[in-house]
Amino acid sequence: YLAVDEWSVVPLFRDLTAAYAAREEGRAPEWPPLPVSYADYAQWAGEILGDLSDPDSRGGRQLAYWRETLKDMPAGPVLPADGPSATSPGAGQVGFVLDERTHAAVDGLARATGTSMFMVLHSALAALLTAHGAGTDLPIGTMVAGRTDEQLADLVGCFFNTVVLRTDVAGDPSFAELLSRVRETTLSALDRQEVPFEEVVRATGLPPEGPQVMVIHHEQADLERLEGGVGSLDAVPTGATRARLTLSFYEPRGDGPVHCGLIHATDLLGTAAARRLADELQWLLRTVAADPRQPLSELFTALSTRRDTV
Repeated sequence: YLAVDEWSVVPLFRDLTAAYAAREEGRAPEWPPLPVSYADYAQWAGEILGDLSDPDSRGGRQLAYWRETLKDMPAGPVLPADGPSATSPGAGQVGFVLDERTHAAVDGLARATGTSMFMVLHSALAALLTAHGAGTDLPIGTMVAGRTDEQLADLVGCFFNTVVLRTDVAGDPSFAELLSRVRETTLSALDRQEVPFEEVVRATGLPPEGPQVMVIHHEQADLERLEGGVGSLDAVPTGATRARLTLSFYEPRGDGPVHCGLIHATDLLGTAAARRLADELQWLLRTVAADPRQPLSELFTALSTRRDTV
């Protein structure tokens, strides 16, 4: 068994494919030397961050940002529990697809607002949770690749890190305004992504298990590049979930559908409730892509009316 991050899959399969091809031809595989090793990365990461207790070091400045940004933040949103329909602890997943038309509409909104598919889906999930009574100060986590230097692109290993995006839904903003807030929060967080999450936990008192809600972005194109290799890539359910609720989606690098999954703790949501949440998320995305200027209160009213009639 090998434990690697998502971004290691392509170079790993590429090297395996090259190795099998070489052995079939009766020769040893040959690869050009990598510019750096994982050990180089570990040493570089320690050197560039410096002493985290030094407020003037790079790591110290990043930690100061996280202390200020996450100060007095709630441990997690009050998630919409399913009550007696929930089951024993475990993980369930509801898959759904944003069709090509919806993808194009959401992508158009992202381009018009200088944002990204991730930011639009993040904003929509935050708005939906607020509509369900989760509050307006939402810590939502995501995973970053941690490969901030192009020399790391072909290394196999674990570089990823968790960052927390404190999402402000207060004041009845329009969806466009919420999206602008999420954009600012996300870009600021990405500029300070190098401090390991466990150090942020120590400095801020965050729960060590991480955020209760996550949004995870994958690039579908990277998976497609594995076709024709020496093996296949399969998602294997673990029966557990790190976060209480995770929105995971695979974005193609072009036209086509967006494949999504809503992974939920089964003692929080039953399958039917998770499906309703996924359905509402799709409706919300189509609605705000058509008109992002609507205040959230109007969207919530329309969502409540729709819920009563569906």
